[in-house]
Amino acid sequence: MKKIIAFIMSMMFIFGAMTVTSNAVDGIENTNVVTCGDTDYIFESGVSADVQQRVIADICGECDEDEASTYGLMCTLFGHKLETSTTSAITHKVNASDPRCLKKTYNYSICTRCDYAETTLISQHYISCC
Repeated sequence: MKKIIAFIMSMMFIFGAMTVTSNAVDGIENTNVVTCGDTDYIFESGVSADVQQRVIADICGECDEDEASTYGLMCTLFGHKLETSTTSAITHKVNASDPRCLKKTYNYSICTRCDYAETTLISQHYISCC
């Protein structure tokens, strides 16, 4: 009886491990990489090109903080309708020795009705990729 239970438990463990592995592979394939200079920005595949450009401009500091942003009536009355996600920015060849590349992870929130955008740095660390 113990052998049967051990066999069933080992089969459950093997099938469970295979499921986790296939989900990790699917997550890697569902990304979109945008290159700007020496930096690669990695977005999820469902993010539109307009949102990608707004996030990249906000991260690079190309957005002028003194510019007047447009607020619609809906945002004034009901608040922003935010689209929130994360992105990674990999800057290549930052250091002369290994690990050379700097990976920064950002959390961004963009309003779909007006120009409001907020980007927050979550983490940064050096990686070996070049």
